[in-house]
Amino acid sequence: MRPYLPLIYTAAQQPFIMLVVVTLLYYAWLLFGGTTDDTALIAQVEAQFEQYGMFVALISSFLEVLLLVGWYFPGSVVIFISVIIAGSWLQVAYAVSAVTLGMQAGYLVNYALGKYGWYRVLLRFGLRSAIEESKVKMEKQGIRFLLFTFWHPGLGSVSATVAGILRFDLRTFFVHSLLSVAVWNIFWGVVVYHVGRDALTLFFSWPFILSILVLWTLIRFIGLLRALQH
Repeated sequence: MRPYLPLIYTAAQQPFIMLVVVTLLYYAWLLFGGTTDDTALIAQVEAQFEQYGMFVALISSFLEVLLLVGWYFPGSVVIFISVIIAGSWLQVAYAVSAVTLGMQAGYLVNYALGKYGWYRVLLRFGLRSAIEESKVKMEKQGIRFLLFTFWHPGLGSVSATVAGILRFDLRTFFVHSLLSVAVWNIFWGVVVYHVGRDALTLFFSWPFILSILVLWTLIRFIGLLRALQH
């Protein structure tokens, strides 16, 4: 066990940072009067949709995938609710399209941050290890690495930035990014629409979040172990 402790520590760094961020966001939400009642929360967001339409989903998804910004903006909640309140598959398609457009725009911004070096300003916020690790993986796997990270906006924002750092062709990045975003948004859209209003309780519950972080740590540990063996 002892020889594996450094690998476990390294593997757990990013999930632990994410846990701290989620915890801080949760208590900040409560501090500023946010509700934990799913019905009340859905009603609040639904009122915004009634007033501004899918523009709410587009802007929320754009902010959700921006490097570092997405860590502190509860865009995932708004995105989920945009699908939950959809009354038909056609409305789900509208919601998924708006979210896909917003995310794609955000990932292009992250790409520019990487390509033109602006990301260095954000390294002091704990992003250095995540960017360096993603850089190593993308150098090995190429642009297809995007598909394996775009399932989560936080991971996707890092990999999009790394694609810019490695100066992948913009057209190649655009196509692979759009396809990856669309695939995962369609997948999550179908899942959330089927689960319905219980999706917030399920996907934003502490047991689910902790399970994802443990699984993330395990996957990172296995990856580091394989790299060490090779």
